[in-house]
Amino acid sequence: PSFEIDPNDSTRFYIATDLAIGAITHDPSTGYATPSGSEMANAKGIEGLVINDIDYFETTPGNWGISMPGLWLHDADDFPRARALLDDYQADRTQRERSRFDELRASGDAPTLWQLLRAKPLVVSIQLVVIALLAYLSLRLFPGL
Repeated sequence: PSFEIDPNDSTRFYIATDLAIGAITHDPSTGYATPSGSEMANAKGIEGLVINDIDYFETTPGNWGISMPGLWLHDADDFPRARALLDDYQADRTQRERSRFDELRASGDAPTLWQLLRAKPLVVSIQLVVIALLAYLSLRLFPGL
């Protein structure tokens, strides 16, 4: 494990292991930490790559947002470990977000198309027009498909 005091906030104390990164607060005058802390990141996803010392770099989708962003490994031998970490992260996140959405839907707080249209009429209207235009052009230009 690695232990560090935040250089910008002397009351924050960080702990990193091969499983997670956590943070707790402490009293600098006594040197004792509070008994509870919080997990900042687990060893999954990009945090998992960092925690497991997998060297990578990211590419962005560009200024227009139309290119494919990506993660690139410096060492191809790290691919199986990196893929497993990212797969676990994606599965966990999918389950977590589905559960959150199900809770919102059960409580009646999940946004509907009508609510989105009332909240942002111009944005939603433009999106619906673009969808209709793309559908029309697809059917008009490629009728045999």
